[in-house]
Amino acid sequence: MEDVANLPPEVDWTPHMNVNIPNQGDCGGCWTFAAVATIEGALSIATGEPAMTLSEQNLLECAPDPNQCGGTGQCQGATIELAYNYVADATAKNNGGMYNLSDLKYEAKDEQCDGLINGQKPVVGIEGW
Repeated sequence: MEDVANLPPEVDWTPHMNVNIPNQGDCGGCWTFAAVATIEGALSIATGEPAMTLSEQNLLECAPDPNQCGGTGQCQGATIELAYNYVADATAKNNGGMYNLSDLKYEAKDEQCDGLINGQKPVVGIEGW
């Protein structure tokens, strides 16, 4: 393991990336915004590229919440961990992941999950968190 004794106690990544945090509207979808911002930020840090603008609606529609963690799901709330689990599972099964916001706009309302969105392929996946 690398010696971490000389690392700073904190790092502000804000000047190094452009993370998109839009208004969630009249919907308890904050958990999707937190997950998307984290994935966008991690990707930007890993690649050195500006952050992509990914779809919160994808997570709002598709991330299951069978045990009602953080709410009953969708606009009634859930947790960021459920969002990550959904993306990692969809990535592993090659049947989804994260889509561009331009492919699936945020609508601040509950919708049915359509799996692969409008015939588009996901642009980002995760292996875990």
